[in-house]
Amino acid sequence: HSHVFEVSVGHVHETLPSMILSSDSCQDDHVVFLHFGVSSQRSDFGLERYAYNEANFRCPDQRGLQPSGDLIVTTGLPSLASSLPLDDICQALCNDFPVSISTDPGRFLCNYLYYHSLFYSHNSTGAITCDTTSPQPSPSVGGDTAKKPTCYSLFVHVPPLEVIAMDKQLAFARQLIASLCKHITAKEKEIMIVK
Repeated sequence: HSHVFEVSVGHVHETLPSMILSSDSCQDDHVVFLHFGVSSQRSDFGLERYAYNEANFRCPDQRGLQPSGDLIVTTGLPSLASSLPLDDICQALCNDFPVSISTDPGRFLCNYLYYHSLFYSHNSTGAITCDTTSPQPSPSVGGDTAKKPTCYSLFVHVPPLEVIAMDKQLAFARQLIASLCKHITAKEKEIMIVK
């Protein structure tokens, strides 16, 4: 599934819970939440290693909200890291594309969305429910014992199209997805060998 997010906290809260619920009932063994966002400061593709539990927007979002000094998830850790092997993935891509690992996704909607995505990925065991009374779309663990997919999250900052053309960006996305599949499959095989 793909979705284009409006640059607003409200849209994240309106849309992400249903995406999470849909992934929770997925029949696949693995689900990857792969997010892309444009950064006018980048000249390469940036694989974001971390998201931070900080809602400190430098300017209002599209709906006029500008949180300052808030936590994204009140029960969340100060930062969360992608569980994907980003060093290996970056190495696999760097021969064909300008790519690097970033440790700072900013503190605007990219970080906001990524933190929620990582929070779910790190807590993706058991059934999830979304607290509709809270502005937080993050899931909580429920009592369902059905097998849930293993979830991964990655946010990629891309440069503007004036810096890297659309065809090159699409080629990067295709190769990134192939690399993610390869590394997730390899990780699964390692786990099976260890058992």
